[in-house]
Amino acid sequence: MERIGPKTSWVTKLAQGERDDAGFFDSSVFEAAQRESDEVLKRFLRDGLKNTTVTCVLVGSETALRRWIRYEIFQSFMRGNGLEEVDLACNSIRTVSVDILMMMAPNDAELLEQYIRDDSEEAFAALVQVVPSRGRLAISYLTLYGAYASTVFWVIGHYLNEAHGWRGTLIIFAAINLAVCLPLNWLGLSRREPATEPRETATTKPGETSRDGPLLEGRLRIVGIALFALIMSLNGFVFGVVSLQLVPLLEAAGLAGATAVWVASLKGHGQFAGRLVEIFFGRNLRAMTVARIAIGVLPPALLLLMVARGELWLLVAFTVLLGASQGVITIVRGAVPLALFGTEGYGAVLGLIATPILLVNAFSPTLFALIVDQVGWQNSLYALLACSILTWLAIELMSRWYESARAGNQALPDRERPARS
Repeated sequence: MERIGPKTSWVTKLAQGERDDAGFFDSSVFEAAQRESDEVLKRFLRDGLKNTTVTCVLVGSETALRRWIRYEIFQSFMRGNGLEEVDLACNSIRTVSVDILMMMAPNDAELLEQYIRDDSEEAFAALVQVVPSRGRLAISYLTLYGAYASTVFWVIGHYLNEAHGWRGTLIIFAAINLAVCLPLNWLGLSRREPATEPRETATTKPGETSRDGPLLEGRLRIVGIALFALIMSLNGFVFGVVSLQLVPLLEAAGLAGATAVWVASLKGHGQFAGRLVEIFFGRNLRAMTVARIAIGVLPPALLLLMVARGELWLLVAFTVLLGASQGVITIVRGAVPLALFGTEGYGAVLGLIATPILLVNAFSPTLFALIVDQVGWQNSLYALLACSILTWLAIELMSRWYESARAGNQALPDRERPARS
């Protein structure tokens, strides 16, 4: 079992080397590593978790503001350790609760969403089946209304956990899903748009034209799917790392712990604002244009982070721009395939595109940790910036390729267009 920072580890009556091997650290050793550098301290904490299966956290009123406690909780979560909470206020010991998970990052729900929930593709496919002619608009509204859902329910979950415990909280959420969500989905998804309703958007038949232009077919369709999956995977790597490391990034840029948590919480507001802008101002733009804008915002945002040097307004701007970009990217992941490939086989296309993205999301924290170990924190930020620039260049090249392919399709008579594979 790992104990976090006990100052009386000498009471084990073990030799110093044996105490270290058992995972008991004297505070003077911890403080010496902290004075040397952040990287040395992180390595010290990671090494301390080796050969452990449970992490015991002493929780007080300000534990969530302690940077290195949050770091060690997160590392414990990543390696699969059990988490045991010793609550000073309640004088109790209990297994991991909502509260301790919320210490891992300020954008709490988003952290766990990286690992336990990514159902947007299924929801997008269902919406396009119900309203194929208004699929993009439906996707935009779904992501807008869901922007604050996780944040709101984490707060609700906190109070339910205090009142009923984690088992009672899960039972209540399960009952809500059965009594509210299931009937809404059942009734909503059973409806279908009238076939005679005219709309100008993506169509369900090959060879027809969407608002964005002719749908890609045959070999062009395969190439388009592969290119878009690659671009979204590169983008997912950057967002996967930044979302999980947002508070450490802000702290490394010069913000104190509590201020960093507050600034990081603005990311959700940025997501909501980005989706509002897309609905009201971007709805008349082509889906590919919206994708170019959303991806193009990320490199300047990272540059703001790197030059901020503790300037609060620059770091606020970075966080809001980051959130806006990520909020619109969620829409882009459903809208671009709809515009390029149409509604026929839309769910299968989303599944193909989502597969590499989910793999990248799963491995990005581990890969970034290896990069940090090899080249250091600052050089790792340069690597993130380079990846975001590469993603921006890739979407620009894909946009030009698509314009060329679309022009070629428009020039061909229907009978000469490539057969759909």
